[in-house]
Amino acid sequence: MRQILWFRRDLRIHDNAILAKAKDEVLPIFIFDPNILKKLDKDDKRVGFILQSVLKLKEELKSLGLDLAIFHEEPVKVFTRLSVLDFENVLCSIDYDAYAISRDKEIAQILPLKRYVDSFILNPTLHVK
Repeated sequence: MRQILWFRRDLRIHDNAILAKAKDEVLPIFIFDPNILKKLDKDDKRVGFILQSVLKLKEELKSLGLDLAIFHEEPVKVFTRLSVLDFENVLCSIDYDAYAISRDKEIAQILPLKRYVDSFILNPTLHVK
């Protein structure tokens, strides 16, 4: 089984749901999405923090024999290109904002998405009274 591991907010190898679910041959990826980046100020410190976290993740994945592929392109374009490489599905953490939900629906038309709760202690869609 060939799978893509799409790292999004979960930039770690320890206690990571998608790594725990991965089987056989995997391609770990991170995408710097221009649709998100263009909304940020060029001096926004979060971008530098994310870059450093991605580079650290790349090094950590090497210790597992994996090489993180890093893209700076619209995710739909990335997955369209990757779809010809015979991957069975994409494992990723669930993202709850409006853009992410819309983006994920588009990507699911290209490759099946298997989404896992990973970035939150409690699922934000559950309401407790």
